Amino acid sequence: MSNADAATQHVLEWVRENTEPVADGEQSNHGAVWAGGSNLKGQARKDRIPFDVDELDAALDELQESGDIITWFGLVAPATDEYLDAIIENEVQSDITRNVLIGKCNRLKSGQEVTA
Repeated sequence: MSNADAATQHVLEWVRENTEPVADGEQSNHGAVWAGGSNLKGQARKDRIPFDVDELDAALDELQESGDIITWFGLVAPATDEYLDAIIENEVQSDITRNVLIGKCNRLKSGQEVTA
């Protein structure tokens, strides 16, 4: 496995371990649905993982392009139907509903291509 593949696998596992498909109305990485990409990169800066920030950025980009994760202004979550449904419900529960994010989730669920 190449270092790039290993970084991609690490990022995907990290996102899965640090999120849950549970809507709680929290629109940050303090809630269950989202993880913070900056938290992951902080681990690299502190040498807690064997990848540098550039490798993690490339892995995040690759996972987003392949449809494995959804990103939203530094937040990341798996792009499975279960998580997308939780993100939509999370938005409904929150004080300020981000309709653009809901639309992005619905497009992903329907198999449409989504740009950043």
